[in-house]
Amino acid sequence: MKKEYKSVVIDSSIALKWYLKDEDGSEKALELLYDFAGGILELLAPDLIYHELLNGLIVAHRRGRIESNELENAIEGFVELGISLAETASFYKRTLYFAEAFKRSAYDAAYLCLSEARQVPYLTADKRLFNAVQDKIKSVILIGA
Repeated sequence: MKKEYKSVVIDSSIALKWYLKDEDGSEKALELLYDFAGGILELLAPDLIYHELLNGLIVAHRRGRIESNELENAIEGFVELGISLAETASFYKRTLYFAEAFKRSAYDAAYLCLSEARQVPYLTADKRLFNAVQDKIKSVILIGA
């Protein structure tokens, strides 16, 4: 990861790679986590990341990719990280704009809004999202996909 960034927005596609080692690109995602833990990088996310991460881990558990105890430990560990969270209701109008403009979910649009509001890059492993916005929003960076 480029070290010139002091803060970045991450989404659940990045956070899931911290807990699901069979994910492609988990090494790059872990580098972000290590930089955060070392105080080199601030990680930001909308508060909805908890629900997205939990849902992703539940689906992984149902598919036999993660054990029950690992699922609980992952969520507890994520909460304890203390990532800077933004409350999403305050930028609902811009979320609606991004969702409509790029034919994305309100969830995806919330990450775009936070990146725009804080004027920091948005790192994702979601290829569909990246492909939808790459021509118009240069602050979205695809990693580890």
